[in-house]
Amino acid sequence: MHTLMRPFLPLLFPVLLLVSGCASSGLGRTWAAPDAQARPFTKLAVIALTKQEAYRIQAEDALVAELGGRGVASHTLLPGLQALRDTATVLKALRDAGCDGLVTLQLKSGNVKPDPNAKPVATTTTAAQAIDDYWVDPSAQETQSFAAGQYFAVEVHVFDLKQGKKVWYGLAVEQDARDAADLVRMVRDDVMRDLRKRGLVAN
Repeated sequence: MHTLMRPFLPLLFPVLLLVSGCASSGLGRTWAAPDAQARPFTKLAVIALTKQEAYRIQAEDALVAELGGRGVASHTLLPGLQALRDTATVLKALRDAGCDGLVTLQLKSGNVKPDPNAKPVATTTTAAQAIDDYWVDPSAQETQSFAAGQYFAVEVHVFDLKQGKKVWYGLAVEQDARDAADLVRMVRDDVMRDLRKRGLVAN
């Protein structure tokens, strides 16, 4: 699996992507379904939830590049942000494309610090709910700027499209990303490491 990424993304980053650098950064908490290891996906769709189509494309392409031939960027099947608002159509398009798994990414806040006492979250949110929730949460759509010492929290969900259930959740908390490309790389690395460790993505 290759790990090289081409440069991308501007300094204002209202995206949500996949995390390591300083000691205070990384996955703040994760949760996986008890049978997660029995779910190796053959084709993972990637949806980056953002108000800017250009950022969506760059974020999705970054993770798909890491997944190799097993990744599908949603923008190649559903161009335009408006296409993501009809969740039934979105999920049908992904299944029709042969995707058995889905990764959603969302930047939560620019003012978050890691909580060492946080408990893993074992929610039962469906893929449709995760997508719908984004559009009704204005705070999730704010543009963030990079500043010294700033933390970013990126929420990542993995869904089994065949069974219609969530199988993995992670909150990546990253500090001192130099720019958007740096943040994407850090989040991506930590999330992919955990997914591989759990057997959800092949090495």
